[in-house]
Amino acid sequence: MANKKAPPEAKLIAGTGEAELMSEVDCTCPECVAMCAHSTCLPTPDEALALIQAGYADRLATYRFWPDRTNMAVVGPAPGGLEGARDLMHTQRGCTFFDGQHCELHACGLKPLEGRLAHHAKPWRPLRLHLIKQWQHQHFESVTASLEQAVGPKADD
Repeated sequence: MANKKAPPEAKLIAGTGEAELMSEVDCTCPECVAMCAHSTCLPTPDEALALIQAGYADRLATYRFWPDRTNMAVVGPAPGGLEGARDLMHTQRGCTFFDGQHCELHACGLKPLEGRLAHHAKPWRPLRLHLIKQWQHQHFESVTASLEQAVGPKADD
């Protein structure tokens, strides 16, 4: 595992005893590559806005990991074949940005935080929960508004 310096987002879990999770990893082992083939990674709200502004809005989805409409809701890369989907309950399907070997977003500097920090030997749940918390307090609604401005509202909205 090739570690890089901790990103500015390290403050997300500072003081939780899990700061080692916040070290960026650039690993291409088969287990790490397989993670992209089986799940999407989640961005921070600012990263989701950057994806929208970069023209990737039509390849994003909204997720609601809890039935409450404002709790645990995120905008992020869609699972392949589900681009533009709304209110998905899980990310367990290959990412739309994964080409079978690489993440399209990695080379352009837009790979979401969860993907930059992911490694097959790291526990994923603490990081995901901390990322989801960043979406509270109107962030989801604000990013969703930007998404809808870019691609239009879903027909059932």
